[in-house]
Amino acid sequence: MVFEPVHEEEQVFVDFAIELVKKAGTLVRTAFDSAESKVETKLSNTDLVTETDQAVEKLLIQGLSDRFKGHRIPMIAICVGLAIGKKLRAGIVYNPITNELYLGQVGKGAFKNGFPIRASKNQSIAESVLILQLGSIRSPIMQKSFVDSYRAVMFDKQCHGHRSFGSAAINMVMVAQGSCDGYVEYGIHAWDVAAPAVIVLEAGGVVTDPTGAPFDVMSRKVLCAGTPELGKDLSNCLTHVDFEPEA
Repeated sequence: MVFEPVHEEEQVFVDFAIELVKKAGTLVRTAFDSAESKVETKLSNTDLVTETDQAVEKLLIQGLSDRFKGHRIPMIAICVGLAIGKKLRAGIVYNPITNELYLGQVGKGAFKNGFPIRASKNQSIAESVLILQLGSIRSPIMQKSFVDSYRAVMFDKQCHGHRSFGSAAINMVMVAQGSCDGYVEYGIHAWDVAAPAVIVLEAGGVVTDPTGAPFDVMSRKVLCAGTPELGKDLSNCLTHVDFEPEA
């Protein structure tokens, strides 16, 4: 097996983490040999935490934070979309951190690093992993929409799971490659969704307005899913928010 790092500091992180783990091990061994150990409860009487647990947690979090200041979750997308006569024709989404390049062209299919990808075939919320993301707009109406929609999807419909990757384009290509089954967001922009919309469609998925109406790249809202059935099921659960379309 050949090791191919996806980040220039990947091995640095692993080596440093090993050092921290060994230091944590010294703390645990010292406490284990001690005659007394202070124990507290967390959420219940059966959920215990020792003084050593807290010391180890502090060592790891503080050590990693100090050593790798400014590091981010590697969900970054460079997007290029092609529209001809106001019709989307091609989309490219590239994550330079993970070196994943997604491509979709109308009539040619969807690909990740040259290999074909397909959206999932799940048809109901109960069997799906979904992405509901609250973007940068945190107005009262947006908060209510997100909370009500999340409650309906996660608790009323018993969604199988929830994910969120912090980038509309990454969220959409996750649906395109079948890692997640559906995604909805309000308040996004045309440059967020134009490219990945083509990729989702060419991967066999659907892209619509969250209300179920036809998708408008300028509408500042999007719903995509692996199947029309799931898209409709998800749309019916949402508390919708209207936006002034982009010019």
